[in-house]
Amino acid sequence: MKPHSGSGNKEDLRRRISGSWDTVHLTRMSVIQGVAFGLLIFNTFEYVQKYAAAYAWLRFLPYSVLSFIMLVLVTYEYTRFVGFFPYPQRVWDIMTPYFVGIAEAGCFFYLTNPRSWWFLTGVFCCLGSWSFHNTMRDCSQFIKRGQNVNQYRLIQNYFRVNIYLTIMVALICALTVLLSMRGLHWYVEVPACMVSGACGLSLIYKGEKVCTKLYRELGLEQYEN
Repeated sequence: MKPHSGSGNKEDLRRRISGSWDTVHLTRMSVIQGVAFGLLIFNTFEYVQKYAAAYAWLRFLPYSVLSFIMLVLVTYEYTRFVGFFPYPQRVWDIMTPYFVGIAEAGCFFYLTNPRSWWFLTGVFCCLGSWSFHNTMRDCSQFIKRGQNVNQYRLIQNYFRVNIYLTIMVALICALTVLLSMRGLHWYVEVPACMVSGACGLSLIYKGEKVCTKLYRELGLEQYEN
């Protein structure tokens, strides 16, 4: 059998890449996030059973809630644009979710150790910032080939804001660790938890608005109103 050649072969290759990309990517993310979710649930309920006094739950439940927001955010960010931008995978596209997943899951082992939790969350935010930059570059290159200026500007602005927010949360984590070493625990942890949680929820909210705009440009009826 003679091999295919010419533009038809290129089109076949593009279709194969587009057809397999979402399956491979979603399978990888489901494994990573499934393991992380299992760790969060197991450790949270283990501490609930261990500490009978309700006031002791205040020491770890806020971190369980923030960890859950972290889990939803990572899952949402890594599955949101699958249908829009099926770009070819590179080695960094494969390694980055694993690095983010390691830092994410590491936080779930230290729900009762705030200093370690904040340190690992800072590492997670730094890796998340790199992940946003990597996705922005890949998606932007995909959009450039389509010559869609509106989508290009929308994606660029969206990821730039995400990068700034994750860097800001990483700095908050570093400051919280430093101040907690000086004995300032509740005075630092409470506002840090509130600001970090607000940033995480704003990332999810902003991402939903961006997706709605993209759906409308594609002409999906349920997003036109």
